[in-house]
Amino acid sequence: MKKTIMLFVSVVILLFFSTSFSVEGTVAAIGKYAPKVKMENGVEPSTTEDFRGKYMLLTFWSSQDGHSRVKCNQYDSLFKRFSNEEDMQNKIEFVAVNFDKNHVLFKELVRYDNLDPDSQYYVNENEIKQISKAYNLNNGLKSYLIDPSGRIVSVNPDEESLTKIMSN
Repeated sequence: MKKTIMLFVSVVILLFFSTSFSVEGTVAAIGKYAPKVKMENGVEPSTTEDFRGKYMLLTFWSSQDGHSRVKCNQYDSLFKRFSNEEDMQNKIEFVAVNFDKNHVLFKELVRYDNLDPDSQYYVNENEIKQISKAYNLNNGLKSYLIDPSGRIVSVNPDEESLTKIMSN
């Protein structure tokens, strides 16, 4: 009897721990709600939820991932053009989140690459691992197009698809 109870308790404990550490439902994917990201820009803390109500292109980049840095620059240029079009200004936000652990380097890269500082953010070193897991960034940094309700509609969108979505 004691062994049966012990076995039952063990199974319950295992089930509890296996579900409490599961990331199912929190991993970013098309059609799912985007996991919340806490970030800073040197002025005040912000979250991705602060941008709800319009489309948001959320891109993750680092100086150590050349491809992500190039994509960040391309998106930044595109959004500078969008900002000149009045109907685009209220439709979409560009939010670039840097994963460099050195914030001085981050600020220097923003200046050197001539990125719009209003769209550039960095995250606390402790948050990088959680964000990487939630956004499945194990195989390189990515970009996510998020709709006004907070659902992911595209991963790594190109300029043509972004322009098409914004034109509707």
